[in-house]
Amino acid sequence: MTVHAIDRASFAGWTIDANPDAGRTLARMATYCRQAMQSAYLVRYGNEIVAAARPRDYPAQIDAIRLFGRAYFRFVDNPIGVQRIRTPLDMVNDIESAGYVQGACDDAAVLMAALGMTDGLEARFRAVAFAHRPDGDASAPYTHVIADLFDGVDWAELDITKPDDLLRPPNVVRTLTMDL
Repeated sequence: MTVHAIDRASFAGWTIDANPDAGRTLARMATYCRQAMQSAYLVRYGNEIVAAARPRDYPAQIDAIRLFGRAYFRFVDNPIGVQRIRTPLDMVNDIESAGYVQGACDDAAVLMAALGMTDGLEARFRAVAFAHRPDGDASAPYTHVIADLFDGVDWAELDITKPDDLLRPPNVVRTLTMDL
């Protein structure tokens, strides 16, 4: 096993919260996405991802963003007991320097929402609570977050952390949505 030396500056785009709740986490994620729109670099980066799609072909633009995310994002869980969130610019910098970025579902959602927003697409986050039985507990904690982009007609889900071989998704017992 190779352990790489990591300097403190490489953590500048991270927030680690030892006492997270879904509302506060979604609010922090939304702030990161809104702040990212101030980065000309990130806006240009997002524009280049959808450059092959026809103008105003929002479903094709969303597909391009989804394909980008699936190609360059590698899922890893958050550390036990904490919520870690990265900024979109920090993640794009990792993609440019390492060829990929690692993160949890909240990082994936931040990246997908921000890239959509750079292209003028409306975005939202959905925190979901799962039950593995149909009669699941309606008070189950929120354990997953997804970015959705609006394609002009409906919301398109960009859950790039969902395994390709997921045969039967768990039952969603409640959802918390935050528009960006």
